[in-house]
Amino acid sequence: MNIRSMLSGANGEAGGPTSPEPGRDEVCKSAELLLADDCVREDLRGSEAQKVMLAALDHITPAEYLAFCGHGLRWSREILAEIYAEYPPFRWYDMAFEKVLREVRSETVAPGEVKLWLVYNMGYVIKTPTHCFGLDIHHRRAAELVPDLEFAMVTHNHNDHYTPDFLNGMNAAGKKVYSAFFPSYDGGYSKEAERELRLADDLTVRVYECDHNIHLHRFVTPFEIVCGTGSERCVIFSSGDACDAKQLHPRSEKIDFHIVHPRNGLDVRESARDTVRPAVTLISHLLELTHRYDKWRWTFKDGYDAADLVRSVGRTAYVPLWGEKIVWKKDAGK
Repeated sequence: MNIRSMLSGANGEAGGPTSPEPGRDEVCKSAELLLADDCVREDLRGSEAQKVMLAALDHITPAEYLAFCGHGLRWSREILAEIYAEYPPFRWYDMAFEKVLREVRSETVAPGEVKLWLVYNMGYVIKTPTHCFGLDIHHRRAAELVPDLEFAMVTHNHNDHYTPDFLNGMNAAGKKVYSAFFPSYDGGYSKEAERELRLADDLTVRVYECDHNIHLHRFVTPFEIVCGTGSERCVIFSSGDACDAKQLHPRSEKIDFHIVHPRNGLDVRESARDTVRPAVTLISHLLELTHRYDKWRWTFKDGYDAADLVRSVGRTAYVPLWGEKIVWKKDAGK
């Protein structure tokens, strides 16, 4: 079977750059290094491993990724082995998810802690001592998380922030999906300016609205998640693909994490200094494969450049990679 023809045949999209594609062994070695990333120390910033993986990812078209992801869990083990051989970055993609799944299921969270795992793009699993839930989860294997999550949130109706199998699985399991559109995938615009969801004594979610761009007004619903953890609380604010920092107005006096898309018009310096003012900005939405390699598929360097902008105003920023875990503790970002 010609795997590349099978995936790229989804809509006949042309291939990526003309530069040489790294070899499989080189990409697999890079994947192992990337899975050991520490976003605080930035040991891998500008590393050969990142350069190799980015060069390999550049050769994957949006059509190939959508065909791979869209088939979800229906790939056989034999076909997956062929796909990994032909597209070794997909092995990193799945290995990162496996790491998240394993750690979410095996690790406890002590009082005074919260753990966040980056799944892909802007998708995070968040676990407190008493709750576990998902935010903007998009992945080929996302439906495997359904048994582990109490509920899910989706900031807006663009397919890089959810997968239908995952949302349908949550719905079938009787688990709530908080969004402006689900279960009607045709929707997507916010119907109310603000609301507060008291989900438990130790968990409150505040829902806002903002613009995605000049065409999609009130399309994104940022979430301010107030997590109780022992006698402390950790506040996580995700602005999704918001385009204007001035529209962000969380109510909590202190925001511990701001999950942000740094290349959609939003000024990360303004959000860090003036509007959200988080202890830590998590630069996300990198290497998003539904976009072309030369248009909107933001690179490792784009992420680090955005982090430097946050640091230029005296604030802290991290650039987590797929599969990475961030641990919040009282009075500490990690």
